[in-house]
Amino acid sequence: MDQWVETSSGNRLHKTCKIKGLNQIALAGQCTICEQSQLNAQINPIKVGKSCFLEPFVTIDSSKAEVRLGSYTRIGSRSTIGSGAIIGSRVDIGYDCILEPGCVIRDCCVIEDHVRIPANYLLPPFTRVTIENDTLKEYELPPSYRQINEDKLRYLQVVGARVGNNRN
Repeated sequence: MDQWVETSSGNRLHKTCKIKGLNQIALAGQCTICEQSQLNAQINPIKVGKSCFLEPFVTIDSSKAEVRLGSYTRIGSRSTIGSGAIIGSRVDIGYDCILEPGCVIRDCCVIEDHVRIPANYLLPPFTRVTIENDTLKEYELPPSYRQINEDKLRYLQVVGARVGNNRN
């Protein structure tokens, strides 16, 4: 038995996803939402750009404000995206991350595994953020990261599995 539902625009949703407020969720096309992910858009919308990949057990909550994800963005397994978060295009969010409400992640960023981004935090474009000694550390990414991330997301859409890490 097939565990996936595919839309006419190429979006793939696992049948175990828990979606609240379906009429408030906009998927641009070619998006994959894996098993046990939860999207709560009962009050405010969730807008997802094209070719995004949400790994298993991802939670996105727009209960207090709209959430936006740009194109070619991957959200790692067991990560949580809070209300009002704005995530740019070509962003790679690692495993078990928490983006607190109102944070803004600009284009072409990497958030390493187990990182908590504080509420209303602004992460500039082409930045990799990690946690070292309980402190957020930011590192600049090269301009080539844009194409590297896009290529990995295209591959991910085809094979349906995580492709290494997106670090340079």
